[in-house]
Amino acid sequence: MMGDSLYRVLSKNTRAKAYEYYSDVISYPQRYPDVYAYVKELNRSTDTFEVDMFLKLNFADNQYSNSVRVTVRYALSPPTEIIYRVIDGYGKGRIKNSITIKEPTNLAIQQGCKCEIEVNHLPMDILSPEPHGLEETDPMHAEYIGKGLYLQAQDQIYLEGNSSLQEFVTKCPRCAKNALEYTGLTEKIGNTVKREFKCGKCGYMFYGMSYGSEI
Repeated sequence: MMGDSLYRVLSKNTRAKAYEYYSDVISYPQRYPDVYAYVKELNRSTDTFEVDMFLKLNFADNQYSNSVRVTVRYALSPPTEIIYRVIDGYGKGRIKNSITIKEPTNLAIQQGCKCEIEVNHLPMDILSPEPHGLEETDPMHAEYIGKGLYLQAQDQIYLEGNSSLQEFVTKCPRCAKNALEYTGLTEKIGNTVKREFKCGKCGYMFYGMSYGSEI
């Protein structure tokens, strides 16, 4: 399975810097602690490496409960593409996707961007068997959208250097015509942090959840 990108990043970083960031899979638990619990490198060659990976997912399949363990092979084509596939565990022989780093468009260059990144993440491939995500009526829809928002927000912080979620926007999952904007409203309930997002076009409201995070 190789579908459309989960999200796109117009980056102020060079392609080499963006490639270095996304190919450093061992650092994913530090950048995305609400999703990647553990990553251990098993072996590495010149252009491939394999990792043992634990993922934190509120998964509908009772067999996997709230965590999924997989072995993943990454194939490197610097500085343009990182391809990953599951070779053991959930999705073996079925899940394959990539992160692609492209030259920016002329419009993006005018906005100060040095590259465009089409990003996918293995946890999202596991949550949604379809390349275009889940229908809003699916019980896993909120989990899928919430994790996607979280991953993109973390990239804005760790790759782009934005210090606040207020600088983070993404496409509305309902109308796909406008940015879904963080309203600034945050509520902490125990170890859970709830953040409010709203579409300025259709009024769609989404409440992103993260765990063990500070407001």
